[in-house]
Amino acid sequence: MSGRSKGVFGEHILALHIALFINGYFPEIGGVEIGARNLNAEYVKRGHRVTVFTSQSRRELPEEEQIDGVQVYRFRWGGFGCAGLRGGLAEPP
Repeated sequence: MSGRSKGVFGEHILALHIALFINGYFPEIGGVEIGARNLNAEYVKRGHRVTVFTSQSRRELPEEEQIDGVQVYRFRWGGFGCAGLRGGLAEPP
């Protein structure tokens, strides 16, 4: 990627790395999950890099995967924090 993305009016804009922290994500189905997937698909189409951090609601879902060009990381949520994240964000239960 060249670091540039095509804007709405054809001008070139700087490509972004977008991080989304969301409770559920595809293949979970719901209004927020569908909306987030559609929004992320548009970001990727415009040349941006998207990373999603979400819950691992079912054990059979992989902890890490690519969906529609979006890097997805899933963590087991633990109370008010996230058991998989480190660095002051949360401690394991």
